[in-house]
Amino acid sequence: MRTLISCLLIGIAAVGQQSTSDLEARVRELESRASRADALAARVFDLERQLAGHEARAAGEALEEAINVLLATQDDAVVAHARKAQSLTIGGQLRLRAEYRLVSRYQAANPSTTDEDMVIQRTRINFDARVHEHIRIFAEIQDSRLWGEEMSVTTDLMGVDLHQGYIDFEQALGTPFTVRSGRFELKLWNQRLISPLDWHPVGRAWDGVLVFGKPSEDWLLHAGYHLIAEGGAIDSDQDTDLYWTAATYTGAENHELGAAFFWLHADTPPAADPALR
Repeated sequence: MRTLISCLLIGIAAVGQQSTSDLEARVRELESRASRADALAARVFDLERQLAGHEARAAGEALEEAINVLLATQDDAVVAHARKAQSLTIGGQLRLRAEYRLVSRYQAANPSTTDEDMVIQRTRINFDARVHEHIRIFAEIQDSRLWGEEMSVTTDLMGVDLHQGYIDFEQALGTPFTVRSGRFELKLWNQRLISPLDWHPVGRAWDGVLVFGKPSEDWLLHAGYHLIAEGGAIDSDQDTDLYWTAATYTGAENHELGAAFFWLHADTPPAADPALR
């Protein structure tokens, strides 16, 4: 009887060991299948990504080819206008000027006997955006200063200013004229009458509206309105305004002929208006 029981126990143990081995083999097989499935999914994802990249490049190449074909059928003027219809140009200026004056003041009543030296710095950055074939926006920020003039850079905010900021409407209403509105520099002829005063560390710009253009090959016309000094938001009669127009003939060889009319309207006496000094 004992021998029979021992045989039965040995048989049960052998069957149990075989079942465990089969189960472990099955688990390993399932894990292998899962690993292969993950690898296959990763490979499929990579292939799909590569396919999307190839399709995007193919679409881009096809679009570029279509654009080139379209541009090839147009004349140079049309192509130039199309390419400049939307653009942004960023520029700037850094100007340093050192001065030494042996006599710093030449006033007859109070002459100076001391010398003077300084370094003047002017920094400008501008943004020139063409948002449409005939619409241009220009903005220029300026900082002008003397080296060492600030006791603390954290308390001085007066050196930075909008030197220019305007919008151009070119070929306004189908005419050969441009309408410019905002703050901008002005130059007329040899700059004896109107100039941007570029030699000055700060320079000069004007607030207002300017219309200019060439109605013919030999003529250049300007007409402008500028607010020189604001007398007050309520009482506009105290404003100082400048109205002007100019015509320039460029048809003469090596010469230019010009005529201009200026009207300065100021109800405030000039002696009391700092803008007119």
